[in-house]
Amino acid sequence: MFRTRLYPIPANGRKRVVIEFEQPLRDVGTALRYVLPLQFTQPVALFRVHAEAVRSEKAPVAVQGKGSLGFSRWRDSFVADLERRDIQPE
Repeated sequence: MFRTRLYPIPANGRKRVVIEFEQPLRDVGTALRYVLPLQFTQPVALFRVHAEAVRSEKAPVAVQGKGSLGFSRWRDSFVADLERRDIQPE
């Protein structure tokens, strides 16, 4: 559960809220696992994910979810970006 207050908001203005998750990957024997804990009751107007596997030798594989992430090599890491509108993250 998250709470925040956004004030003051200027007339005809906008505010942006960013929620970041950072955690070590869990070793599940044959792989390392990261679970993004998203369980919204209503669709999200704009949903963006930027994921990095820093200094990884193998590309991560997303195994679940709508519009799964596809990782590509960038320098000594793998990165993936995903943007969806009006989506209900699981």
